[in-house]
Amino acid sequence: MGERHIKFISSLRDCGRRFVDAAVPLLESQRDHVHLDLHNPIADEIINGLFARNFRFLQTFVLDYHMWADDVGRSILRMMIETLFYLKFLLKENKPELFSEFRKYGIGQEKLFKVQLRKFMEEGRIKETDELHSYIDSDSDDEISDELVNIKLSHFENLHAIAEKSGLGEYYNLYFQPYSTVVHQGTKCGPCSQRCSPLSLVKETYYVMIVQTPVF
Repeated sequence: MGERHIKFISSLRDCGRRFVDAAVPLLESQRDHVHLDLHNPIADEIINGLFARNFRFLQTFVLDYHMWADDVGRSILRMMIETLFYLKFLLKENKPELFSEFRKYGIGQEKLFKVQLRKFMEEGRIKETDELHSYIDSDSDDEISDELVNIKLSHFENLHAIAEKSGLGEYYNLYFQPYSTVVHQGTKCGPCSQRCSPLSLVKETYYVMIVQTPVF
């Protein structure tokens, strides 16, 4: 890597650091003044959890230049954009039953994962460890009983429809769909790849996540 590239990367990382140093205190201040529904916290937990996860992605992305590689950057930003679809959709619809369904789906997936882990250990396909047994026997999924859980996410199966309803339909067509091609086929996005590069998209992702999505 030449000196020119090192200086370029250093300047971008410095810019990313300034962003993080400015954004974190602001978010912490907003968090201290947010009103949470302690009697029914499902919606607050889901919205703030989605926002926090995406911000951690964004924070790491702007500081670690290894993630700016074309395929890696697009894969990460694809996950961030998908989270944005869910975040904006849930905020816009603001229906308790949708938040409950979203949480139930996640817990149902964890229950299924625990069942599969136990089966693999019993069959000798993975090594039994105290850590695995501790996780399987933990109460991390006890919010829903161990009866058969329907993990079908009926309102969230059509991600394109969710993007349209959330007002981010153009993000699906311009970014999520071609970025899915990179994930599944390992190929370039196409003629718009330069215009839609990870470094150029990160500012748009930040704009939608921070400016257009008033979580706090």
